[in-house]
Amino acid sequence: MAYAKLEDVTGLGKSIVIRDKYTRVSFIAGSIQDEVSLSDGEQKHFIQRVQLADNVTCEGDATRHIFRIGYYTRRSDGWFCLGSQFAPMLTPAEIRELVRLADEKGWLTTR
Repeated sequence: MAYAKLEDVTGLGKSIVIRDKYTRVSFIAGSIQDEVSLSDGEQKHFIQRVQLADNVTCEGDATRHIFRIGYYTRRSDGWFCLGSQFAPMLTPAEIRELVRLADEKGWLTTR
């Protein structure tokens, strides 16, 4: 799909395909249900809400949604790089804990 500008790039409705580290077999982890983003003109940073596929679970967590954090950017040849290759995927509990730890360190305080 061609995009006219970085702000138009989205993952909404797309599947997330990942490869099993051990078997190297690709599978659909889930689909992108919603996203929030901020663009600085060079990169569009996002958090996507992903509904897990029926056969995918998070070890020790009953959640059916995870969050994927990443960015979109434009390559030097003008084509869009649609997503960061190693975008982290976190459960709601994991993302809350990371934000709590960052806040505890004072990182979220405006000075």
